[in-house]
Amino acid sequence: RQDFAIGVMRGYYDLLINRAVLDNTRTNTEQSVFLRKRSEAMFKIRRAPAVDVMRAQQQELAAKNTVSRAESEFDIAVKRFLITLGIPVDSGVEVTGAVPGLRPQGMEMDVCIRVALGNRLDVKPVEDRLRDSERRLRTARQGLLPSADAYVRADASGTSDSASVRDWEDTVSGGVSVTLPLDRRGEMEAVKTAEVAAEQAQRAVDETRDSVKVAIVESFSRLVAEEKAVEIEGRNTELARRRAEYTLMRFKNGDLSIRDVVEAQNELLSARNAHVKALVAFELQRLQLLRDMGLLDVASDGTLVELPWPEKDGAARAESK
Repeated sequence: RQDFAIGVMRGYYDLLINRAVLDNTRTNTEQSVFLRKRSEAMFKIRRAPAVDVMRAQQQELAAKNTVSRAESEFDIAVKRFLITLGIPVDSGVEVTGAVPGLRPQGMEMDVCIRVALGNRLDVKPVEDRLRDSERRLRTARQGLLPSADAYVRADASGTSDSASVRDWEDTVSGGVSVTLPLDRRGEMEAVKTAEVAAEQAQRAVDETRDSVKVAIVESFSRLVAEEKAVEIEGRNTELARRRAEYTLMRFKNGDLSIRDVVEAQNELLSARNAHVKALVAFELQRLQLLRDMGLLDVASDGTLVELPWPEKDGAARAESK
């Protein structure tokens, strides 16, 4: 259920990416139309060469072609997502929502590993089997010990001639019975079998715990990398925006050619799309890390629920933040 819910969430975020790419492409097309008109106007007053006009016209056609492809890809992505949800593809739907922003978690890898080892459901069964095998081993070893039984017996006997005269004899005896394990081949084989089972259970526990640790290390490292990618793409988008505004201003003043403006706008489009994809990748990796730690659940209505951190580890996490 959790993996399926994350898969549905991934499909929904892919739709948001496609829609954001479509919006960015439309904005870039509007800028291309403006540049073409501006180039034609400057050519009429002999402030721009004919090659700039042709380059602006080519950029406009290329932008319109890109918009057409983006619209087609978005429509196909919506239909495929409807199939995933079990909804007829001819249903009229509107994709709403926004790409999630960056939410730094302030997590520490050691805390995440400790939480995972305490919460993961696949760890508890192998630990239970280890405890059962250790208990059977202790029972089997007890069968090799010598058995000793202690007993005490008290007897009273006698005769009586009258109510006032009695002849009683009291006898008390006791002892210890010891059985030495001279022939315990069956018990020894039971101990060896129990020892092998305990070793196997211990190896299973170690392997499971190591697998959980590796999964957490991998998810945590990817989350850190995705967070850095979001920050880098955000700075890159801001620089691309400033560069596009600067080149457009210089173009209006006649200091730059249309080629510089077109290049800056294309770089801005690529930077915006990359930033959106980085945000989505970070959010999906954050959910995957919670899934690996056992802190993700699916409610009865199918929505993903982020479970609270254990009290001890939650306090340590808050301290680190």
